[in-house]
Formats: sequence, structure tokens, C-alpha cells
Amino acid sequence: MAVRAADVHTPIRKSHPCPPSLPPLPTPTAVTGLSGSGPAYVFMFIEALADGGVRAGLPRNIAMQLATQTVKGAASMLQQTGEHPGVLKDQVASPGGTTIAGIEALEKGAFRATVMGAVTAAADRSKQLAELSKPTPNPRPPVT
Repeated sequence: MAVRAADVHTPIRKSHPCPPSLPPLPTPTAVTGLSGSGPAYVFMFIEALADGGVRAGLPRNIAMQLATQTVKGAASMLQQTGEHPGVLKDQVASPGGTTIAGIEALEKGAFRATVMGAVTAAADRSKQLAELSKPTPNPRPPVT
């Protein structure tokens, strides 16, 4: 069964509307690249976390529950504290510990650059699609 983007975004918009203090967005394509396509990236991240858990020895169903709850909890903490994600990451990563070892593996795999590239690729494609949907001018003069 296919999931429509509206099914994913409507609950997000209702629970987290844009603050009225934000100015109008100059580029809806950036919003599409981040917020419109972002849920798919998060789903892939959750899947990858769960796959890592399975690789480390967890049963699939437990790994998926843990991965989902981990992302949900991290997002909730970010919203509740208002802290920059880097500050929260640093609070979790103890010197010489397991988390910093995992962060190093993510950085070696260009995690941030890959995610940033996905957002800009989606934004670029959104801009292309918007251009294609513009009506073309009628090359013939109207008949009178």
C-alpha cells in the first residue's frame, strides 16, 4: 500500500505548525527538499538503525522498535530543550565511548554531506518540476 505525502505531512503540520514569527519562505523548493522529502530520509535512517541492530545481534522486531523509539525520543528532546542538535550530540557522546566511535563511523561515511546532498537534490528537482509545470506561451497570435 502506497503512503501519500499528505498522509505523512498533515499530522506533522497539525502538531508542529510553523511559528508566526517566521517570514514568508523565499523558496518553496527548499521546503520540499527538506520537509517534503525529509520523512523518506528519516524512514531510511530508522531502517538503517534497525539493520545495524540486527547486524549486532538483535531480533528484527526489537531492532525496529528500538530504532523508531530512539528517533522519536531524540526529536522530542530536541524540541523540548531548544538546544542545538550538536550540543545534544556532544552531551550523549562521552570521551572514548561507544557513541563517539559510532559518530566517527558516520563521519567517515560522509553522513552529513550525504544528507545535505539529498535535500539539495530534492530541492533542485522540485524547481525543475515547477518550471515544467509552468504554462507555455502561445506562439501564435490570437485570431480576430
